[in-house]
Amino acid sequence: MYSREEGTLGDGSTCIFDVYSGLVIWDGEYRYVDVNAAETEPLVGMSLLYGYRMQLDAIEGGIVVIQSLNSLS
Repeated sequence: MYSREEGTLGDGSTCIFDVYSGLVIWDGEYRYVDVNAAETEPLVGMSLLYGYRMQLDAIEGGIVVIQSLNSLS
């Protein structure tokens, strides 16, 4: 853990998160990201998705497709 931060949840309430540094491979490149620890299902932050299109089937086990907007032009 390298810090603690307050975050706003989807319902508007706030919570204190432990924040860690993580390394992910995103679109074939290594990127350092902040990881907020929470007792819930894993989530992807909007800052990681910036510049990408995400399509999903909103059902259990549904397909999720994430494409770079640069690859669509």
